[in-house]
Amino acid sequence: KLSTNLWNLIPDEYKKLRTIKTIEWNADPTDKGLQQLVEDFVSRDELRPNMMGANFDGNGIVATNAHKLIFLNKIRPKKKGIYCLTKFCFKALGKEGQEEAIIQGKFPDYAAILPKDVNITHTVNTDKLLLFCNTLLKVGMTSKQEHKGILRYDGEQYIGINLSNLLSSAETFARLGYSQVDLGFIRYNKPILIAPHGRINDIASLTTAFILLMPIVPDDYHIDKTNDYQPDRGDIFLDLESQNVLTYGIQQIQENNTEKIMGSFGKVNTLALLTGDEWFKQHPEKI
Repeated sequence: KLSTNLWNLIPDEYKKLRTIKTIEWNADPTDKGLQQLVEDFVSRDELRPNMMGANFDGNGIVATNAHKLIFLNKIRPKKKGIYCLTKFCFKALGKEGQEEAIIQGKFPDYAAILPKDVNITHTVNTDKLLLFCNTLLKVGMTSKQEHKGILRYDGEQYIGINLSNLLSSAETFARLGYSQVDLGFIRYNKPILIAPHGRINDIASLTTAFILLMPIVPDDYHIDKTNDYQPDRGDIFLDLESQNVLTYGIQQIQENNTEKIMGSFGKVNTLALLTGDEWFKQHPEKI
């Protein structure tokens, strides 16, 4: 019978959060603050050099590795194009030692993949996301390959997410000085949008900073399946309405008792990471 409260069994030392300092940054490829903000979002795939850097255009600065995307709404009028911002990029291009390097090629049409309608929005404390992701990753209560976590939104809707990607996103907003963010959802197989609190509707006009995360969809769920995604009994999830960590299959008991608990970890399914790769393969003209 599934009743073990593993969250209470996790030592407190795994639930401690380090202080994340805010970063001062400028919209310049040589700026150290900007480099720190985007380094975890650029691609490390040398076969896609146009995604190894950050794109500067008339809207702002954007970087993506096809699993996650960051947009910063600051512009540098004299800077247009794809610029190296990481040591990996400079080395891959053979331009080590140079202060600035431009990548030749066309950046993906990021505006084309932004969801048009965000159906549900939840406001979450950045620290709650950091605690959830940090704890599960530290104790190894997630698959090593996918780092899968689950979020529950809008009552009984669930979505799988890569915890490492969610963690880096929460850390980025903390570095930008935001203690609360809004998470926007459409369906379990659609991207998650993250923006500063109260700014989710400004994403479409590219007038706010935001992050887009691709979901993890189980293999046995076809991308066009009309049924909602249901976790397995024993799957751990963060309920965004209460901001409590619960366990699928016993959460009704937990919620009735208003306990902030996490139950035993059930079987792990083979998972497929739904990324921007599929979208770009279907729309090569956007690359």
